Amino acid sequence: METNQKTSTNSVHQSTTSNQKNRKKKKNFVASTIKGSFLANEKVRQNFPFFIFLAILAMFYIFNNYMAEKFQRSIKKIQPIHEAYLTNYRNAEAQFTDSAKLSNISKNLISIGLKEARVSPKVITANTENEE
Repeated sequence: METNQKTSTNSVHQSTTSNQKNRKKKKNFVASTIKGSFLANEKVRQNFPFFIFLAILAMFYIFNNYMAEKFQRSIKKIQPIHEAYLTNYRNAEAQFTDSAKLSNISKNLISIGLKEARVSPKVITANTENEE
């Protein structure tokens, strides 16, 4: 039983010392971050180009989102105008196809005084022989 108590007290003592070490590491990390001394670390200096790349990538991401939102706002602003033009186009197209029908053309020509020909046109042929 004594051995069980010793091992349990050893494990409790080890866990408290590891907790204290973790707290010291966290405090050292915060202090080095505030002071800026973490930049002197060799691993940080080796990875500095990668950090710059990540910063540029983050700026590109922010810029891309900004431009996409701006584009969406312009689309929403133009959409009602586009709908009006589309309606006008469809109305004009329907009027044109209606007026292009042969029956409507003949009605319009009667008001001017022209009549539709009931007899087919005569074909005129010319002699292609040269007379000398």
